[in-house]
Amino acid sequence: ELGWHELGSVAGRPVGLAGLWDARHGVRHTTDAAVAAAQHEAPSPTRARTRGLLLAAAQASDRDHVADWSSFTVRDLPSPDGRTPVPVRLEWPDPFGTGEPEAFALAHRMRTEPRVRALGGFVPPPG
Repeated sequence: ELGWHELGSVAGRPVGLAGLWDARHGVRHTTDAAVAAAQHEAPSPTRARTRGLLLAAAQASDRDHVADWSSFTVRDLPSPDGRTPVPVRLEWPDPFGTGEPEAFALAHRMRTEPRVRALGGFVPPPG
């Protein structure tokens, strides 16, 4: 089965119907520079760009995080008392919804607040 949208190639030949069509008819939809740029920066305004922003912040800060197509969760931000971790989840059900204000705020928190790990048992007394 061959889908129009499938990307990639096998032995240098396009896999998807769109690629086969383009290869036969000489149609080019983008430039090499645009393809190279897209490998590092998602299109805007989309949740992909927002997710990329959050992934970069989480990886740079060594955060415990989970990301999927429509949500991002960081699991090691401090609770108000600062002793236990509290998960923070952002969701984007709309592919074109960016949630940028919330994402920028969460990225800032990941870069500036301490990591808190759940100990899962004995917690030594303070001091």
